Amino acid sequence: MASKRNPLGSDVALFRNRPCRALQDVASLPKYRDATAIPYRRSSDRTTAQGFPANDGIQKDHTSRRSDFSTMDLSKRTIESLTSVLFRLRNLESLDLLLNITVDFTDTLDHAHFKNLSAFRYTVQFDNHPSLSSFLNRHPTITHLTLHPSFDEPRQLALDPIHLPHLAFYDGPSDFVRFLDKISTSAVSLVYLTFFPDHDGDVDRTLKQLAPMTALHTLAAFTTGNDIPESALLESAARHIPWIKFAMLQNVRDNPAPISQAAARSIATSLRKLPSLRVLCLRVEGVEHKTVALWGQASKSLFKVTLHATSWMRKRGQWASEPQPA
Repeated sequence: MASKRNPLGSDVALFRNRPCRALQDVASLPKYRDATAIPYRRSSDRTTAQGFPANDGIQKDHTSRRSDFSTMDLSKRTIESLTSVLFRLRNLESLDLLLNITVDFTDTLDHAHFKNLSAFRYTVQFDNHPSLSSFLNRHPTITHLTLHPSFDEPRQLALDPIHLPHLAFYDGPSDFVRFLDKISTSAVSLVYLTFFPDHDGDVDRTLKQLAPMTALHTLAAFTTGNDIPESALLESAARHIPWIKFAMLQNVRDNPAPISQAAARSIATSLRKLPSLRVLCLRVEGVEHKTVALWGQASKSLFKVTLHATSWMRKRGQWASEPQPA
């Protein structure tokens, strides 16, 4: 039975293509430029003329012999016709199968093999989970993995262990992390997790699974409800991945909510346990100078706080605010 379209999909996709401005700014820092440029560039490719041709969804750079396949702006009929072409693209490096419609890629997942594949973006269909495991394990060259579930009701994922020894970037459901083996997590530096309503509130269990990611410097968490307190996410991060430098929590469905003084103090307590944190991004309102100063006292490494409508920067030991770009 085909999976229904996930009504949360458009909300999550919007935030995927419009990440926290503070985290985008990380790409401008020399130390992190190489590690962060690729995910953001791929997001922008989906909305600019530099993307894939609308006539066949295939882009080829003959100077580098690079081939990409994207389903961007193509009809279901066209996509289904093009799947037969995929098997011939042996040197494919980037495969983008993120969809808002249900298309059966089981045959592709079961049999296709691309010896140079480094980036894979896919809308997970519930009925082809076994095929997904097989496909990923046939492509240990993957460095960037983006998964988006299509089903609209809670369903338990059941996958074989995934072995991706070169994985550096993961963007997808929080529940998927547990299927990555230890070697797959050793080089991951950026993680974007989506917590859906059926996550049972067990944020700590998910972040504990990130503990082997000793190269991790950026954690972004997206939630579809107000059920993950900012302090809970930061406290769990401090317990399992205290070396992170950039942290973000975004609610993709509801309007930004004011933050209470009690919540602000709890965040400060967690920040004391994150000695390397440089950028904090929260989708909240009502944060005054004294609150940001409190967080700055708790974390001497913190130099930027980005909120819903305002950014705060530490300059010469003082915090100054500036409006967020629209």
